[in-house]
Amino acid sequence: MSILYDTNAEQFVLGAAILNKECLLELISSLNENDFFHDQNRYIFQAIINLDKDRSIIDAVTICNELKKRKLLEDVGGRSYIISILEEIPNVTTMKSHIEIIKENAIKRSLIDLSVNISNSCNDQSSLSSDILSNTQKDVMEISQRNINQILIGVLIESIWIICNIFPFGPNCKPPR
Repeated sequence: MSILYDTNAEQFVLGAAILNKECLLELISSLNENDFFHDQNRYIFQAIINLDKDRSIIDAVTICNELKKRKLLEDVGGRSYIISILEEIPNVTTMKSHIEIIKENAIKRSLIDLSVNISNSCNDQSSLSSDILSNTQKDVMEISQRNINQILIGVLIESIWIICNIFPFGPNCKPPR
């Protein structure tokens, strides 16, 4: 069984989000930590989310400090890994396509995991087919709902961002995070 992931896409979206505020909003509204295959990229994403929630500056230094505080800096490959993802940003206009690659792979990994669970349940003599079907329906709906929720969050954040730009409510008008 092949594991579906794109290391370059994961690194690209993290680096672009660190360097560009619009990419940051796109990242936060489109992906969640479980969409990242690599733990080191998941940890960096979590650090970005934490810094953003605190309304802190997001750059290599603050991310390294956040990871160090959580005792994860060495797990991600240290400061050099953070710096390396910032050096590999070809063009921020391709952010959405890289996000779609990550989402597509994450959904397929979820479906693969689900199919393994279905197979295991089917091979378990104590499992009833009606229970397996019911659980499968519920699990497929959860995977679908996760994707729909990400789309709705993205639309909401973009709408508030537009409203803040059209009707400036002062220096505290910032897009939700």
